[in-house]
Amino acid sequence: MKTPREIILERHQSADAKLAGIREEDLAAAACQSRSGSSDESHGDFLVLRFWQEALWPYRRVWLGLAAVWFLLAAVKFSTTETRTAQYAAPQPNQAVLTALHDQRRLMDQLLEPSTPALATPPKRPGPRSERQLERDRKARVLQPQRGDMVMGAKQGRILS
Repeated sequence: MKTPREIILERHQSADAKLAGIREEDLAAAACQSRSGSSDESHGDFLVLRFWQEALWPYRRVWLGLAAVWFLLAAVKFSTTETRTAQYAAPQPNQAVLTALHDQRRLMDQLLEPSTPALATPPKRPGPRSERQLERDRKARVLQPQRGDMVMGAKQGRILS
């Protein structure tokens, strides 16, 4: 008696020869195509077709929805552009603001204009030491209280004369 494995193997042995023939045909077609040199164009077409089938076609509803949203946005933009320009006119300049800006610019020009430096006076040459001593003594006498001036005592808090 035959095992189930042997029965299935007998049925499919004829398919093995058919599969070998199909394989040979495919290899011969690929060899002819590579000799003709049109593999670059067909390869590019294949990539485009493959991209279409894998990236775009399964999500065609999503892509159509996005395209519809973009068309809707473009229609809204182009329909509202004309009404906006008709509604708004250029505003008239405010005279108070213009005069304030004019005054500010005038002040800035005055502040930033280059000024001529004042001529420096030559330094005063000191005289002999004896004269400098006399001047110092005169200044000290002026600052000292004279007899009869009212001066407050620091410790006693009474008036000294």
